[in-house]
Amino acid sequence: MNYRITLDKWGGEYCVGSIPRETIDYWSEQDEDELKEHLFADSIPNVPEKHNLYPFHEQDSLIHTCGVEMSPYNRLTVSNVDTSEEVFECNLDEDWIKDNGWILNDQPDLDYATGVIHTVSVEKGYWEYEVITTDKVFDHNKLEFFMYAIDGLYVIHYMKYEGVELGHIDGTTVGKEFQVWI
Repeated sequence: MNYRITLDKWGGEYCVGSIPRETIDYWSEQDEDELKEHLFADSIPNVPEKHNLYPFHEQDSLIHTCGVEMSPYNRLTVSNVDTSEEVFECNLDEDWIKDNGWILNDQPDLDYATGVIHTVSVEKGYWEYEVITTDKVFDHNKLEFFMYAIDGLYVIHYMKYEGVELGHIDGTTVGKEFQVWI
């Protein structure tokens, strides 16, 4: 039997990077919308080279992932690929998921001269994962979640089923918002 896992509704591209305190001070004196515009489009004139953070997705020295947030608003759906039948569905905040979840990152070890920048391209849509092939009926308890903890959010990076890694392979999303915080 072949099964496909789909995660949906809210997620995005999450980047976390370390930047010099001097750059944090520079951007703290600027308008937040200018920082967003600079990170996303590099259209703010006269940004000193040493404070250039464009493009946002390269500010990822600590974390770079695309995935779905663990949230009661997001869902996991398992479908039988051969019959298109949905065989399992749940919200992504259920206790069994938390019990089968692993955090991939530690708190960064930074000194006073270094800070952290977080950027998120918030997306709405769905993310499909590699097909599970097994001769047994799907058992959700064999599914493990590997995620990043990002400032209070938990973002699924990949999953495993019976020890086999399942990476994100397809999906469709629409950009809804761009967020940045330092």
